[in-house]
Amino acid sequence: MVTIFNTKLCPLPGWWSCKRCGCWSSNSESHCRNCGRNRAGTPQPTGDAHPAAIERKPAPEPAAATGPRMTKTEQRYAAILAVRLAAGEIREWSRPAPTLKPHGIRYTPDFEVIHLDGHKEQIEVKGAYKLHSHGAARRGFAASRDRYPEFAWTWATWMGGEWVYERWERKTGKRRLIHGDE
Repeated sequence: MVTIFNTKLCPLPGWWSCKRCGCWSSNSESHCRNCGRNRAGTPQPTGDAHPAAIERKPAPEPAAATGPRMTKTEQRYAAILAVRLAAGEIREWSRPAPTLKPHGIRYTPDFEVIHLDGHKEQIEVKGAYKLHSHGAARRGFAASRDRYPEFAWTWATWMGGEWVYERWERKTGKRRLIHGDE
């Protein structure tokens, strides 16, 4: 299983990560599709100096990245899911996941992953800094986890340059804490 925890490292041969926005581009592309920076981090020239830059169309959003705007932490995790999908580790992923209503609480996980065997995993992604929404998300996550044991549940936190995972197995609810590499 290929799992990427440090997004500065290339997940697959032939790809590079933009230093400015963190999105992935093919080695055949010299500039980032998202922000226009080149691999060295300088802005892409515009105007007569680089006519291809004027005609270049932005890359379409992947089907799984539709929905509300993603935070940088969610974008970082979406890149991991895209790599896992390309590597054939998962069948598909969606964002946002369907809204759940456990015990009268509305909760929408950040991502839903469908694994190769067909079981579903709900994923909540947070940064290390706890915003005002952190507590409400944690309560909704816990209530949904208890109400829907048929899903696997993951709370992923980007902390100190690596992912820290709290995972609950489906049906048993057994909890595992994972720091960095699995």
